[in-house]
Amino acid sequence: MNQFSGNRLYRIGIVGLGAIANNVHIPVLSTFRDVNVEAAADIDENRVEKIAKRWNIKKTYRNYEEMYEKSSLDAVFICVPPILHYPAARSALEQGLHVFCEKPMGISSTDAIELVRISQKRNLVLAVGYNLRTVKNYVRAARIVENMLLGRILQINAIMTRAGPYVGWIPSGEWHFNEAEGGVLHDLGSHLLDLVAYILLDKIATVSAKSAQTMHLKIFDNIAGVFETKNGTLGTCLLYTSDAADEEDSV
Repeated sequence: MNQFSGNRLYRIGIVGLGAIANNVHIPVLSTFRDVNVEAAADIDENRVEKIAKRWNIKKTYRNYEEMYEKSSLDAVFICVPPILHYPAARSALEQGLHVFCEKPMGISSTDAIELVRISQKRNLVLAVGYNLRTVKNYVRAARIVENMLLGRILQINAIMTRAGPYVGWIPSGEWHFNEAEGGVLHDLGSHLLDLVAYILLDKIATVSAKSAQTMHLKIFDNIAGVFETKNGTLGTCLLYTSDAADEEDSV
């Protein structure tokens, strides 16, 4: 399949109908005249039927494999928990579908690299939900660094905290408590490290980190790291998830 182009109606399938799909992606997609959410897949039968009725989604499925095979789609949005990103995205790419995948693409770098390899081989779009790159302040910071207005960057300190997993914008997301999902490293760390690479226009070459469990859960919720970029910038990376109900995201 070729890249998106021309005047036509693009048919989209949604994999996973949790909060991010129902409150963000489907509402946004519905604003585009050349896009139609054609199908949706979710293991929760009640949820998929309820959301399909709300957004007038014609076809519903209990699993994404069936949706890929039976629906005539151009692209899919992968909105399941992180541990399922790789298999759901890989299957879609192998079916010749363009993919938007929520972050991170996979639990391991091996998974992510494999998805990139498949998408390039098949000439398919593979986009990842690093939406913080579009925030005005971060875009401005990247341009300042790119134009050398601060000279050479020698050090950078990156910090990101978020309320949860007991509270937060998706307090019902049970996957937050599953140690296989990667805890704060995959939930917040993928965003923060992507921002570092985006603003510095540089690749992180080496990393050393220490993690801790502070809320008596099996997941890691407190991480401190030190890194060096390919061009020699040194940095620290601090990630923390708290249980404070009034805490906002900070970067």
